[in-house]
Amino acid sequence: MKATKGDVLDLRIDGTEVDIKNTVASQWTIPPEAIGHPCILIRSNEAKALCSVGLLVIREVYLNPGKNRDQKKTISKEGMGHVRWILRDTPYPQNFWEFFEPAIHKAITAPRGGRARLTELFRLVQKRPISRTIVESVAQQMDSLKRLRKNGGARDQLAREGIAIFWGKNDRDLIGRLGLPPCSIDEFVAYKPELENEIQWVRDAGHL
Repeated sequence: MKATKGDVLDLRIDGTEVDIKNTVASQWTIPPEAIGHPCILIRSNEAKALCSVGLLVIREVYLNPGKNRDQKKTISKEGMGHVRWILRDTPYPQNFWEFFEPAIHKAITAPRGGRARLTELFRLVQKRPISRTIVESVAQQMDSLKRLRKNGGARDQLAREGIAIFWGKNDRDLIGRLGLPPCSIDEFVAYKPELENEIQWVRDAGHL
């Protein structure tokens, strides 16, 4: 199967023009030039981290009669019944930044240098698993995990502030003991213990 940029629609797959429509709402707007052609319908819900992907050959009878200023129409209830769903409300990894105010994102990404940005990330985002992918995207440097380690990494600065960083691969038992969310082997979580027994557990583990 060969796909290239379409002449009229988004793609040309094995010689057939195919349109791609994406929405975060409940409907798609279909241009008149898509009629008679296959259409890939994509719908995502960032708040719930769910997505749907379906296929529909656009036909006039599948569209509602009303149209907008650009002559585009929406898919009717009958038309929706002809969609072949590949994915239907399927969970996908949540957008990490979706749950933070823009000011927090700016504070994390503003410092120069990967170590400084990672320090700010784990200082501001505690008790929430952070994936290795996020660590790498924030650090924006080769060997980004090096900026997270001890002996010159973000852990040193944060430890001086009483904040520990735990790794799901090595610290699973301690993470559970502290009542933190479970972390996979590719996730980290920051926490500043306040209770004396918690502080001692973290010190005994060599994190403070």
